[in-house]
Amino acid sequence: MMLLSLCSVCLFVFFFGLISAPQATKGFGWDDLKRYASWFQGNVDEKAKIKSSPLSQEKLIASYKQHFRIKRTEQVKAVEGIFEIPEYHKRFNLIKPVLDELFRTLRRSQKHLEKVNLDGMPPIPVDDEETLEALLKVWENTAFFGDLILRLPDQVHILFDGHAVRTQLIEWGIKEMCMSSPIYEDVHKKQLRLVLQETKLTDDVDPEYFNPFTDSFMKQQQQKQKEYKESIDKEVERKIKYQKAKRPKLQKVEL
Repeated sequence: MMLLSLCSVCLFVFFFGLISAPQATKGFGWDDLKRYASWFQGNVDEKAKIKSSPLSQEKLIASYKQHFRIKRTEQVKAVEGIFEIPEYHKRFNLIKPVLDELFRTLRRSQKHLEKVNLDGMPPIPVDDEETLEALLKVWENTAFFGDLILRLPDQVHILFDGHAVRTQLIEWGIKEMCMSSPIYEDVHKKQLRLVLQETKLTDDVDPEYFNPFTDSFMKQQQQKQKEYKESIDKEVERKIKYQKAKRPKLQKVEL
């Protein structure tokens, strides 16, 4: 908690940098999002690879961790693509259907997982395809929600705050499913802790936490940068005038 208090901005930069978000392309839209969102593709190839693998659970976990890192990079790229869109309403129009489908997917997965005894299963239950699929979608879409609310807080809070079902799904996804997941590494768990602070779904809310990607904070920083640049320009102009005033003047001598 002390780390959050002292370094919330650093953690945001660390997370988005370490996950490796590529440069967003212009014209990013719905078709781009469909390539990155878990619910559209269903991880069919990955599931088939895992199910047919004779590897031990330890090696299966290592294999899926690698897949998860790749998926996280793609998801961060999707969010960066939306972030680069300057128009607020265009961002919102992209985020709304994404969140609607994301929460439908989480709810379907939750309904299935509540019926099974996860404690009696291995971490990667390759013998139960339906349960494995539900787990993968919860792990990936909970992380994707984190990308969205941390990077695009103004739009996402409108679509999340005050929605009891959505709030319960994210709290369940983070606390019960992802924090204990073997495929979540330290950097991914740091993101979850930031999401808990952002959504206030923790009993240990850090009073010094803030999100540097809110529109108000970014506008404030832009204004400070503008004022700083203006002050530098004025100082340079003042020094130029001072140097000109110090130059020796030619005196007219009568012959």
